[in-house]
Amino acid sequence: MAMLGLKTLPVNHRLHPIYRILGVLVGLLLVALGIVGFLVSGNFLGIPTSAAFCGICLVAGAIYIAAAGQGRNAAAEANAYTGAVLILLGLVGMLTMHNAGSNFLDVTMADLVVWFVAGMTGLAAGFYGRVGPVPAH
Repeated sequence: MAMLGLKTLPVNHRLHPIYRILGVLVGLLLVALGIVGFLVSGNFLGIPTSAAFCGICLVAGAIYIAAAGQGRNAAAEANAYTGAVLILLGLVGMLTMHNAGSNFLDVTMADLVVWFVAGMTGLAAGFYGRVGPVPAH
């Protein structure tokens, strides 16, 4: 089965449990950042928090955590697609960031760095977290 159009993804990678844990950690960090961002107005750890940024962080973090709870290939696909969406949102944010009228997400470069890092981590967790049948020896 192809994920994001890629047909030759590794299956049963020796580090797939670590990528699953990495997905959970990034999910927990995104949820924490979203919650604290809603509670604290202004900057948090140098990241200006907006309602759209915090909401997207909460949703993406919840998907990462739920995917890790599900496990197997469904988790890998959820991580990959969530990572891809975060990267696409980062690109849209970069295109609209310098024009106040079109910056509908109200993001700054610090917000975009968080989305890009979380997105790349999600892609890695998705691409290397796939499992398949164990071959007989």
